[in-house]
Amino acid sequence: MATTKYEFETEAQKLLRLMINSLYSTREVFLRELISNASDAIDKLRFESLSKPSLLGDDGEFAISIEFDDKLNVLTITDNGIGMSREELIENLGTIAKSGTESFFDQLSSDEQSNANLIGQFGVGFYSAFLVADEISVVSRRAGSNDSFKWVSRGESDFSVEEAEGERGTRIQLQLKEDAKEFADAFRLRQIVRQYSDHVAVPVTMRKLNSEDDDWETVNKATAIWTRPRGEIEDDEYREFYKHISHDFEDPLLWSHNRVEGRLEYISLIYIPKHAPFDLWQHTEHRGLKLYAQRVFIMDDVDAFLPTYFRWVKGVVDISDFPLNMSRETIQESDEVSSIRNALTRRVIELLQKHADEDSESYYQLWSQFGGLMKASYDWEPTFRDTVPKLFRFSSTHDDSNEQRISLDDYVARMKGDQTEIYYMVGESVATMRNHPLLDVFNQNDLEVLLLDDDYDSYVIMNFTEFEEKQFRDISVNREDLPKLPTIEIVGDETDRLVSRMKHALGESIDDVVISERLTSAPSCLVRGVPWISRGVRAAMGSTQQHLHDVKPVLEVNRNHDLVRYLSELDDDERFENLTNILFEQAQIAYGSLEVDAGEYVRRMNNLLTDLLK
Repeated sequence: MATTKYEFETEAQKLLRLMINSLYSTREVFLRELISNASDAIDKLRFESLSKPSLLGDDGEFAISIEFDDKLNVLTITDNGIGMSREELIENLGTIAKSGTESFFDQLSSDEQSNANLIGQFGVGFYSAFLVADEISVVSRRAGSNDSFKWVSRGESDFSVEEAEGERGTRIQLQLKEDAKEFADAFRLRQIVRQYSDHVAVPVTMRKLNSEDDDWETVNKATAIWTRPRGEIEDDEYREFYKHISHDFEDPLLWSHNRVEGRLEYISLIYIPKHAPFDLWQHTEHRGLKLYAQRVFIMDDVDAFLPTYFRWVKGVVDISDFPLNMSRETIQESDEVSSIRNALTRRVIELLQKHADEDSESYYQLWSQFGGLMKASYDWEPTFRDTVPKLFRFSSTHDDSNEQRISLDDYVARMKGDQTEIYYMVGESVATMRNHPLLDVFNQNDLEVLLLDDDYDSYVIMNFTEFEEKQFRDISVNREDLPKLPTIEIVGDETDRLVSRMKHALGESIDDVVISERLTSAPSCLVRGVPWISRGVRAAMGSTQQHLHDVKPVLEVNRNHDLVRYLSELDDDERFENLTNILFEQAQIAYGSLEVDAGEYVRRMNNLLTDLLK
């Protein structure tokens, strides 16, 4: 088959240009990425060979080898893993088939984000080889196939693919740049391997130094880091192993390494990332932990060990007595896996809670990255119903900022002695809610109110219903037992006539008009018979045919406000109707309602202003 040229996809070309312009601050990480990819390829072959031993042939000793030629300035990395077919070479090395691409490049284009960590978060480590290479050739043969293919590119606009001769696995050859000759040096390469890839459980081999024979030696420790005692592992080793399994270029925020013995024997090493990946909100299969059985790789991205709201947690689980041929479906149904899942979920919760207690600012940064997903995907498991909510953060009248920093524990600790409920309000923005007239009575009584502006805040509250035996109460619900002002002036017949006229003017738009016992500065507000639900949740429920009942609001009016007093004395029916509708529409806007007819509201206001000019 002749050589065939292909164009890189547009996103790949953009990324390559960024790479070649040295976006990375430390170029040597390219070797870590290539070794990590080679290790993954070997793990995949190990797993496939469990059900099809013939894939191994006569080559069952796995290794990653590094060779160099300092005269030709060439570096070669070879593995005997799963390999790639022609189609896989084109797909894997010519296409960035990941979600979040547009967001990724938007961030990279901003001045404050031009750093290496972003590319690491995006997970495109192979391309980092162009930091040090003018040209890269990849020869690969898929396990079980007799055909080998060669992929070649100079990291510009295209690449070529042709037939080649090669063994099972993948051989990557880098024609190094003139300023990258350091990577064709035995001592430098050994130093990089030991710094970044010492933990890789596959032997990384090089020719022995000063040996005239073709003798090879293992450069890394080649032992699974999670099987070693915690006291023997340096923090830097933990950090580099995280980068190996996650392809993240930043250090993890937290980690937990545990060995469990007894009826169930397993080892877990779990990591909490510092930053969310760009495709966090995409439902891709690349979620979950790596599964091993006595250091034998079984499966990648096993999502059965942690709930969906922790799908961003990285790590490995190594189970001592576990069948090597279990399918994903069987794993999901396993009682053993269910027990481990509960234990790991509890460990993640404890790890996060401990961090929140020790460093609230750092935890807030973590929450700002992952909190939205945690709330949106929380599945209300009874086992963790009392503990997971402690991790959530909300905005509140207690905190002057508009950020989600308040925990439910904090709120309960500040509750008044006779307070039995957790008060909250739902709106489109915290800044708008802070000026809401319904807050007047709560502020006067020094009662804290949660301000729920996130799309899924109201969804969370609907499912909690209570926390620490304290019921959640929407302050916009029309209830008699909500806090009231100490005194309110109610005038009998005059008030009845005002209410009757306002109800007639508003017609079917409302359920009722009542005199408010909690407004001070505002003339009116809206309340409802059921808790309010945010716009995002309403849209989501509508798209799944879970339609909400159309509950009409109740208009509360402040009888002591000058506008309301003026209305009560106004005989002009047309002007009365206009002013009443303006009060109603203003209350809708303050409430965050989406049903306001902006054009009609502007018309009424213009008429009112025109009257004032007469």
